[in-house]
Amino acid sequence: KESFYLGVALSLDSLIVGFGAALGPISSVEVFIFSIIFNLLAIIFGALLGSKCAEKTELDLSWISGVILIILALQKVL
Repeated sequence: KESFYLGVALSLDSLIVGFGAALGPISSVEVFIFSIIFNLLAIIFGALLGSKCAEKTELDLSWISGVILIILALQKVL
């Protein structure tokens, strides 16, 4: 559930960046399509990687997604 919300937030961020880039001489349709494709691939790969890591460890790693979200937010501010 947390990874889904993180993926949605990052996808929307990338989508907005793509629209901003479209203000220049870049095709907005291409940016939109590639943004969706690459973000979906990243979410799927991250979910698979997370599942594999969760199967192999006994540790509670549920807090990592929150830390990653905070780090990404701080990077945007700075």
